[in-house]
Amino acid sequence: MTAVASEKNPFMPTAVSLEKTAARERLRGLVPLQLRRPVFFVPGWTDQGCLCWTEPYVEGGADRLPGWEYTIQDWVQAIVAPVDRRKVHFVKLVKDEANLIIERYPTGSRKDKIKTVTWEADPTYHYENFFQFAELLKAKIHATGATAYDLVGHSMGGLDSIAAVLLDRTQDVEPAVQDFIETEPLDGVHRLITVATPFRGSPAARLVKRTQIDEWFRPAWSEGIRKQAEAMAPPPDSVFIDLITQPHRQRRLLQRVPGGVYTMGSRNDPVVPNARRRIKDAHNYPGGRFRLARHSMILGITQDPRLALALFQILGT
Repeated sequence: MTAVASEKNPFMPTAVSLEKTAARERLRGLVPLQLRRPVFFVPGWTDQGCLCWTEPYVEGGADRLPGWEYTIQDWVQAIVAPVDRRKVHFVKLVKDEANLIIERYPTGSRKDKIKTVTWEADPTYHYENFFQFAELLKAKIHATGATAYDLVGHSMGGLDSIAAVLLDRTQDVEPAVQDFIETEPLDGVHRLITVATPFRGSPAARLVKRTQIDEWFRPAWSEGIRKQAEAMAPPPDSVFIDLITQPHRQRRLLQRVPGGVYTMGSRNDPVVPNARRRIKDAHNYPGGRFRLARHSMILGITQDPRLALALFQILGT
């Protein structure tokens, strides 16, 4: 294998680079991959543009290595059978996509890079928790007409997906459910895969809630975005996490997803430690399978070919 140096990252040990190279080779061996059902890729906190699944975090434009696929969208184009590519949906979590502005750097030294993403004109900029995004996700899926499908959610996107499948205002009488859940739960999910999702809450979100440290770094963020982070704190700081993690609701979640619930993540993710993303009796992938994968950005797990291989092996069966 000769692609070790092409990872272009001094922090990546040779062994991990070899694992990624091997994953790329195995992915190419899946061609042409047939998808059994439509699949919806759901983005996480502040990622309304769904960039985690569609835009390379580091390499872009002239920096992209020839023949390499960086994103899940790249892999869809490379290995999924052409007739099945239309089954793949990258969900933009805004009410009106006309309100989502994605600005790129001008062609030049940073060509094909994203500069800014803004959606202040959209109601989602003021959403307060992943229960509200669950309602929006339901509407986005219903609009496609899909009746049986798979969900893949990154970070808070996994919580959006779980809440959309799990919560039912006719059964769950808690105020938080009655206040934010308005429609019936999703009834067509065959498989649910969460990636670096803080099912049991994120310590980083607790830090935001208790210290407001984010105000030092992102003073322009809306109060809604801050509350979205706080809603992902471990109990007792978040009633929203507490509601979905109660044992009877965990059992209900598994019952509602006949093809299985899967959780994936890395033991090297400080935002969502391994123990925080696991769901009892689900298919919990070992964190060592994605060693050194980070939550996002450089070495982010959604850009990792080892994750892409695991996802497409599941989605193609």
